[in-house]
Amino acid sequence: VVGLKENTTRKGKKMARFRLEDLQGGVNVTVFPRTYAECRELLEEDRILICRGKLEERDDDDRSAVGLLLNQVMDVEEAIENFRGGLVVSLTPQDEPRLDELAELLEGHRGDKRLFLEIEGRDGKRWRVRAGERHRVAISSRLATDVEKLIGKGKAKLARI
Repeated sequence: VVGLKENTTRKGKKMARFRLEDLQGGVNVTVFPRTYAECRELLEEDRILICRGKLEERDDDDRSAVGLLLNQVMDVEEAIENFRGGLVVSLTPQDEPRLDELAELLEGHRGDKRLFLEIEGRDGKRWRVRAGERHRVAISSRLATDVEKLIGKGKAKLARI
Protein backbone atom coordinates (compact mmCIF):
# COMPACT_ATOMS: atom_id res chain seq x y z
CA VAL A 1 0.00 0.00 0.00
CA VAL A 2 1.52 3.29 -1.15
CA GLY A 3 0.12 6.83 -0.97
CA LEU A 4 -3.00 6.06 1.06
CA LYS A 5 -5.41 9.00 0.96
CA GLU A 6 -8.76 9.14 2.74
CA ASN A 7 -11.51 11.18 1.06
CA THR A 8 -15.06 12.12 1.96
CA THR A 9 -17.89 11.64 -0.54
CA ARG A 10 -20.57 14.27 -1.19
CA LYS A 11 -22.80 12.25 1.14
CA GLY A 12 -20.21 12.61 3.91
CA LYS A 13 -19.01 8.99 3.85
CA LYS A 14 -15.34 8.02 4.03
CA MET A 15 -13.58 6.30 1.13
CA ALA A 16 -9.94 5.88 0.14
CA ARG A 17 -7.50 5.71 -2.74
CA PHE A 18 -4.00 4.25 -2.82
CA ARG A 19 -1.51 2.54 -5.08
CA LEU A 20 -0.99 -1.19 -4.72
CA GLU A 21 2.55 -2.14 -5.76
CA ASP A 22 4.60 -5.29 -6.06
CA LEU A 23 7.91 -6.11 -7.73
CA GLN A 24 6.26 -6.17 -11.17
CA GLY A 25 4.50 -2.79 -11.04
CA GLY A 26 1.41 -1.26 -9.52
CA VAL A 27 -2.22 -0.30 -9.91
CA ASN A 28 -4.32 2.56 -8.54
CA VAL A 29 -6.99 1.32 -6.14
CA THR A 30 -10.31 2.94 -5.24
CA VAL A 31 -12.11 1.84 -2.07
CA PHE A 32 -15.75 2.91 -1.95
CA PRO A 33 -17.43 3.68 1.41
CA ARG A 34 -19.04 0.29 2.16
CA THR A 35 -15.83 -1.65 1.51
CA TYR A 36 -13.73 1.01 3.25
CA ALA A 37 -15.83 0.69 6.41
CA GLU A 38 -15.14 -3.07 6.42
CA CYS A 39 -11.39 -2.95 5.75
CA ARG A 40 -10.25 0.45 7.03
CA GLU A 41 -8.06 -0.99 9.81
CA LEU A 42 -6.08 -3.11 7.31
CA LEU A 43 -5.16 -0.21 5.05
CA GLU A 44 -1.81 1.10 6.26
CA GLU A 45 1.10 2.57 4.35
CA ASP A 46 3.66 -0.11 3.32
CA ARG A 47 1.48 -2.99 4.52
CA ILE A 48 1.44 -6.15 2.41
CA LEU A 49 -2.12 -7.13 1.49
CA ILE A 50 -4.01 -9.54 -0.72
CA CYS A 51 -6.66 -7.59 -2.67
CA ARG A 52 -9.62 -8.60 -4.80
CA GLY A 53 -11.69 -6.32 -6.91
CA LYS A 54 -12.93 -5.35 -10.31
CA LEU A 55 -10.51 -4.01 -12.90
CA GLU A 56 -11.63 -0.73 -14.37
CA GLU A 57 -10.30 0.82 -17.57
CA ARG A 58 -10.56 4.56 -17.94
CA ASP A 59 -9.03 7.32 -19.98
CA ASP A 60 -7.10 9.91 -18.00
CA ASP A 61 -5.68 12.89 -19.89
CA ASP A 62 -5.48 11.15 -23.27
CA ARG A 63 -3.86 8.01 -21.89
CA SER A 64 -5.43 4.73 -20.95
CA ALA A 65 -5.27 3.71 -17.30
CA VAL A 66 -6.32 0.62 -15.41
CA GLY A 67 -7.51 0.79 -11.84
CA LEU A 68 -8.89 -1.61 -9.27
CA LEU A 69 -12.22 -1.11 -7.52
CA LEU A 70 -11.56 -2.92 -4.25
CA ASN A 71 -14.11 -5.52 -3.08
CA GLN A 72 -12.11 -7.50 -0.53
CA VAL A 73 -8.80 -7.19 1.27
CA MET A 74 -6.91 -9.59 3.55
CA ASP A 75 -3.60 -9.42 5.30
CA VAL A 76 -1.11 -12.13 4.41
CA GLU A 77 -1.73 -14.27 7.50
CA GLU A 78 -5.51 -14.30 6.93
CA ALA A 79 -4.98 -15.23 3.28
CA ILE A 80 -2.72 -18.12 4.31
CA GLU A 81 -5.29 -19.36 6.87
CA ASN A 82 -8.05 -19.31 4.24
CA PHE A 83 -5.88 -20.90 1.54
CA ARG A 84 -7.43 -24.12 0.25
CA GLY A 85 -4.33 -25.52 -1.39
CA GLY A 86 -1.25 -27.22 -0.06
CA LEU A 87 2.45 -26.74 0.52
CA VAL A 88 4.98 -27.88 -2.08
CA VAL A 89 8.54 -28.40 -0.87
CA SER A 90 11.11 -28.73 -3.67
CA LEU A 91 14.02 -31.07 -3.02
CA THR A 92 17.22 -31.74 -4.93
CA PRO A 93 19.90 -34.37 -4.32
CA GLN A 94 21.90 -31.70 -2.43
CA ASP A 95 19.11 -31.51 0.18
CA GLU A 96 19.52 -35.16 1.20
CA PRO A 97 21.72 -34.46 4.27
CA ARG A 98 18.96 -32.24 5.72
CA LEU A 99 15.94 -34.53 5.15
CA ASP A 100 15.75 -35.64 8.79
CA GLU A 101 15.78 -32.00 9.93
CA LEU A 102 13.11 -31.17 7.36
CA ALA A 103 10.91 -34.05 8.56
CA GLU A 104 11.27 -32.81 12.14
CA LEU A 105 10.45 -29.26 11.09
CA LEU A 106 7.32 -30.33 9.19
CA GLU A 107 6.26 -32.54 12.10
CA GLY A 108 6.29 -29.43 14.30
CA HIS A 109 3.80 -27.74 11.97
CA ARG A 110 1.04 -30.35 11.82
CA GLY A 111 -2.24 -29.14 10.42
CA ASP A 112 -4.91 -29.77 7.81
CA LYS A 113 -3.21 -28.75 4.54
CA ARG A 114 -1.75 -31.24 2.08
CA LEU A 115 2.01 -31.56 1.75
CA PHE A 116 3.67 -32.30 -1.58
CA LEU A 117 7.32 -33.06 -2.17
CA GLU A 118 8.69 -32.09 -5.56
CA ILE A 119 11.76 -34.27 -5.91
CA GLU A 120 14.52 -33.84 -8.46
CA GLY A 121 16.45 -37.04 -9.11
CA ARG A 122 20.14 -37.26 -9.84
CA ASP A 123 19.21 -37.64 -13.53
CA GLY A 124 17.40 -34.27 -13.47
CA LYS A 125 13.89 -35.75 -13.71
CA ARG A 126 11.28 -34.30 -11.34
CA TRP A 127 8.45 -36.01 -9.52
CA ARG A 128 5.71 -34.55 -7.36
CA VAL A 129 4.70 -36.86 -4.53
CA ARG A 130 1.77 -36.26 -2.19
CA ALA A 131 2.65 -37.04 1.42
CA GLY A 132 0.26 -39.26 3.36
CA GLU A 133 -2.69 -38.01 5.39
CA ARG A 134 -0.71 -38.06 8.64
CA HIS A 135 1.79 -35.63 7.14
CA ARG A 136 -0.54 -32.67 6.66
CA VAL A 137 0.80 -29.26 7.70
CA ALA A 138 -0.40 -25.95 9.12
CA ILE A 139 0.62 -23.44 6.48
CA SER A 140 2.07 -20.21 7.84
CA SER A 141 4.63 -17.65 6.82
CA ARG A 142 6.81 -18.97 9.66
CA LEU A 143 6.77 -22.49 8.20
CA ALA A 144 7.75 -21.21 4.75
CA THR A 145 10.55 -19.12 6.27
CA ASP A 146 11.83 -22.05 8.35
CA VAL A 147 11.83 -24.41 5.33
CA GLU A 148 13.68 -21.84 3.24
CA LYS A 149 16.26 -21.27 5.99
CA LEU A 150 16.89 -25.02 6.10
CA ILE A 151 17.01 -25.94 2.40
CA GLY A 152 17.09 -22.68 0.48
CA LYS A 153 15.13 -19.74 -0.87
CA GLY A 154 12.19 -20.54 -3.13
CA LYS A 155 11.96 -24.15 -1.93
CA ALA A 156 8.56 -23.75 -0.20
CA LYS A 157 5.58 -22.73 -2.33
CA LEU A 158 1.84 -22.62 -1.93
CA ALA A 159 -0.05 -24.52 -4.62
CA ARG A 160 -3.70 -24.87 -5.51
CA ILE A 161 -4.88 -28.43 -5.71
